[in-house]
Amino acid sequence: MMTEETSDVPKELIDSVRDALGRKIKIAVKKRIRLEIKGDKVENKVLVLASCRAFLLTARIPTKLEVSFSYLEIQSVSSCKPGQLTIDTEKYSFSMKMATSEDVNEVVAHIGTCLRKIVPGLSPLKVMKKVTMEPAERLTNLQALWESQTVTEPGPCGGFSQMYACVCDCLGFPYREEVQWDVDTIYLTQDTRELNLQDFSHLDHRDLIPIVAALEYNQWFTKLSTKDLKLSSDVCDQILKVVSRSSRLEELVLDNAGLRMDFAQKLANALSHNPSSALQVINLANNPLEDRERKKKRKRESILENCNFTLRNVAFRYSNTSAPNSITEVQFVTDCQSLLS
Repeated sequence: MMTEETSDVPKELIDSVRDALGRKIKIAVKKRIRLEIKGDKVENKVLVLASCRAFLLTARIPTKLEVSFSYLEIQSVSSCKPGQLTIDTEKYSFSMKMATSEDVNEVVAHIGTCLRKIVPGLSPLKVMKKVTMEPAERLTNLQALWESQTVTEPGPCGGFSQMYACVCDCLGFPYREEVQWDVDTIYLTQDTRELNLQDFSHLDHRDLIPIVAALEYNQWFTKLSTKDLKLSSDVCDQILKVVSRSSRLEELVLDNAGLRMDFAQKLANALSHNPSSALQVINLANNPLEDRERKKKRKRESILENCNFTLRNVAFRYSNTSAPNSITEVQFVTDCQSLLS
């Protein structure tokens, strides 16, 4: 029988946890918690932390896995009361009680340490998006801990393959070894900062989703490109998500990618939600982004009537006479009149 005063997990239950998760998963942190269900109702659970994922299991033998989440799914972390921890992910919200605030600190410290390894170059606080702890020195101490840790040199292309593996785990996609080989071998040899989706055109279109998603965190690649490769709506949605979050992507080239007519507006919306965007060049050439009525009204060179298309006042210039129905250049301007002069 576990006492209420400790977060320690008995050995018999730990053995059952290993059986439930599988021996391939290396358990780093394990805590007995009380999980809030509804209102004042709580249930005893076991929280297990591995290298890139957390697991919640029942607190009885034989134990059973109930839910898990990737550290990359975390949207916010808060601990404003002693022993209390709330973690919000894209799908769930977990409010749990531990024996002490030190237990909570250990859990958050481990997650942050893992994120430093998964996403070198980004602060764990940025990856977790919103972290609130009281008193404030708790978070200050955690930041100092993370900054003092020695991080091994990231792998090729800013550790892209490791990020890709974690993103596959996060999104539930199979890990493709040929992606790792291409990046760790060919891309490394070429020393390129451009990730070209045509290099992976032999894969199923859904396999492109985690490749693109990894760019949200990767600090090596500054350009995402493709030409004459039709992109599915799922892949386009992931590109938009990267645009809305990446502070590293500088150039986006989607030439003849079969983009839908609403992609330009969605792209503008994505940019408007990313004040840290480094995007400077957008090429959407040879995509039918206008409806027929607008094409009839459009001149050889035109600027969107509403210059506030994004927060950066994006103006589209149709300058490629060989492809008059396509957007061939996007310029970020502060004064739309400068394009009319």
